[in-house]
Amino acid sequence: MRALELRQRLEALLADAYTIERELEGGGMARVFVAEERAFARKVVVKVLPPEAVSAASAKRFDREIRLARFSATFEPFI
Repeated sequence: MRALELRQRLEALLADAYTIERELEGGGMARVFVAEERAFARKVVVKVLPPEAVSAASAKRFDREIRLARFSATFEPFI
């Protein structure tokens, strides 16, 4: 999916809660966007996996990544 098309879909899907600001460069098999969570006025990242990368194993890995990021943020707010 082209970058502009993906961004437009994300903006439409997340418009109530997030403002998509930009796509980060690089990123192996996922596309990563910087966004602002409106309710808390804070920066977040939105990670989008391609359909072919989604499986039970990748879902567990993705969940683990989220948990680690939350845990790390308790010690270092810029992670």
